[in-house]
Amino acid sequence: MTKIYVVTSGHYSDYGIESIFSTKKNAEAYTDMPRTAYAEEPEIEIWELDSNIQNIRTGKSVWRITLTPEGKYVEAQIQDPNTGTRNLPTKDFHGNLSWYVWAKDRKGAIKAGHDKWSGWKISQVATEKENG
Repeated sequence: MTKIYVVTSGHYSDYGIESIFSTKKNAEAYTDMPRTAYAEEPEIEIWELDSNIQNIRTGKSVWRITLTPEGKYVEAQIQDPNTGTRNLPTKDFHGNLSWYVWAKDRKGAIKAGHDKWSGWKISQVATEKENG
């Protein structure tokens, strides 16, 4: 996959793309330029071109899968494609965990969600062992 270097700044509704570069060196040259005292500090994000084209061509969609901390299924909902996916879960006010996954259907989303939960659970146990 081809990587591009996207310089962004701001948060939430102020978030935006400032510029896009083909190399990290060029992006760093841009972020090193002098800025006013009020300017947001830019960040370099690494994006992959066409990263999800295989998922799209095989009929997959983005799903939000929610599980309890114990790994029990709560719900799966199809999402907008621009939602993206992430490895770390988000928590709701009940303590349930949600991941965004690519899947062809609800059954596939639930399996992918359980796979994400298993990885998360293993990392939690490893962290607990490291911390005593």
